[in-house]
Amino acid sequence: DPDQRWDGTHRGKELPIGTYYWTIEVRETGEVRKGILNLLRK
Repeated sequence: DPDQRWDGTHRGKELPIGTYYWTIEVRETGEVRKGILNLLRK
């Protein structure tokens, strides 16, 4: 859902600006998705 945005925090604290790599595995199918996120701030 594009209206549900992530605010760049983890456990209530701002994460540093930078590049983050993520991996998600769907338990039911074993499908794995990977990606890169560049965190920028205004």
